[in-house]
Amino acid sequence: MNHSIQSKLMQLNEILSQNNIDHYYIYDYTSRPKLVLAGSFDFSYYHNIEITFYEVSFLSCPGGVFSIECFRLANDKELEILQTISYGFHEGPVICMEDLKFG
Repeated sequence: MNHSIQSKLMQLNEILSQNNIDHYYIYDYTSRPKLVLAGSFDFSYYHNIEITFYEVSFLSCPGGVFSIECFRLANDKELEILQTISYGFHEGPVICMEDLKFG
C-alpha cells in the first residue's frame, strides 16, 4: 500500500513542481474526514489545484496559508513525534508536507 501512495506522491510532486505551485491553504476540512488543500503559485485571483485527502484522522499544519515544496511519507522519527502529539492515535499512512527551505 505504501508503495502505491509513494508513487502517487511522486507524481503529484512532479505536477506541482512543473506548475510552480508551492502555496497552499486549507480549502475544506468541514466535511471530515475529507481534507481539501487549494494550491497556487499566486493566490491573488484564484487557486490552480485542489488536492483531496480522504480518511484524514489527524492534521497539523503551520497555519492558514503555508508553503510546501513536496508531499512525502513520514520517516520513523516523525512517526514517533506524531505518536506523542496525537496521544498515540495513529492509523494508516502519514503524509508530510515539507518545506525544504525552512524545514
